[in-house]
Amino acid sequence: MNKNHRVILTGLSLLEQNIRVHQFSLLVSFFAIVVLVLQLQLITLPIPVLAILLLVIFIGAMELVTSIHIEFDIRLLKTLDASSADITKDLDLMDEILVDLALVNKPLSARDLQVRVKACLALFKRQVILCLIQLLLLSVVLLINI
Repeated sequence: MNKNHRVILTGLSLLEQNIRVHQFSLLVSFFAIVVLVLQLQLITLPIPVLAILLLVIFIGAMELVTSIHIEFDIRLLKTLDASSADITKDLDLMDEILVDLALVNKPLSARDLQVRVKACLALFKRQVILCLIQLLLLSVVLLINI
């Protein structure tokens, strides 16, 4: 197993956990919507609580976009891993396509594989942080209403 293969497998094994984070974020977003609807039906909702609930839902949307990006990266890494032994040529071809689709800037396309996987892992970290912020904000709302 060469170094590139190990880098890809390590990145993929962590990135594939994104689905669990995404599902938890969806659950938190759904719960925020339920709390919002129930609160609006039962009593008038204070503006700060309303703002926090809307922020939880907005952060959930940001997490969704991040999850989609991570899934895209997972598929690209799997394609690279299954491709020929010359990953450099495959990376160059992939870069041309991503630049043509305006998904990356030209300077970003010159990165080596390890830097790319680190960027993917940074996206995963961002996803986890967004989910934790959602949970924290929703906890604040629930503590205010208790």
